[in-house]
Order: sequence, then C-alpha cells, then structure tokens
Amino acid sequence: MRYVSLSLLVLLPTLGAAQSLEQRWLALQNTSASYEPPPEYAGWWQAVVAECDCIPAVELPTIAWQRVDATTFECVVGLRCRGYYIPSLAQAFVVSADTLRESTVKHEMRHAILGGDPEHQHPSWRLDVALMRVAARPR
Repeated sequence: MRYVSLSLLVLLPTLGAAQSLEQRWLALQNTSASYEPPPEYAGWWQAVVAECDCIPAVELPTIAWQRVDATTFECVVGLRCRGYYIPSLAQAFVVSADTLRESTVKHEMRHAILGGDPEHQHPSWRLDVALMRVAARPR
C-alpha cells in the first residue's frame, strides 16, 4: 500500500463528525512531540514561496512542528497520512521518518503558505503532485 502526504481539511456536515475531527486532533497532540525545524526547512520554505508566487499566509517561525511517532496516522476519517497541516492553529504534524523528507515537509509548507487550500486548487500544487509521484516511486 502506498501513502502520500496529504493535508486535508474536510468541511464536516454534522456535529458528531466535527467532534470526531477534534478527537483525532487531540489524539495527534497526545502521540506527537514538538520539534524545532532543522536548517533545511528555511531553504525549502523559500523554494515553495517562490513556486507559489504569493505572500505567505504565515511565516515559517510561527508554525508549530509536531513529530508523530508512527509510519502514518489518520488525518481524516478513513485516510492515512504522513503529514497534516491545521491552518487555524498553524500546526504541522509529520511522521518521524519524514521530518527530513523534502517532499512531505514541502507539501505541508505549501498548505501553510497558501493558508490551507485543502482541495489543492492553487496552480502550484501541480508541481507538488509531480514531486510526490517521483518521491513515492519504489527505489
């Protein structure tokens, strides 16, 4: 099974579903640890800002980075992810093995720079998807 880094924020139609999203966020909080972004992140951030050709919705130092001790985690009902960005909290969750994986981290950065964009509508996602396909190929 192949997993990709997706950061999805789903508009949930019922209160029960919203509570489920809150419960998943709390579970992530309880199974993750904060970490300082390594020096590579500054260069990756600048590259994504240039690709997006926009003013970032947030700045890199304001993002709270969380390392999730798992290979994947449930970010949305039925969907396993390696990374997840919550715009309202400026909080990025990344699985431990991917904290230095450029494709995963840049994907979450792109969400931060674009202020979320959960449906990947901005034109710069085309480049991100192409990079993700290359990164997901077996080696």
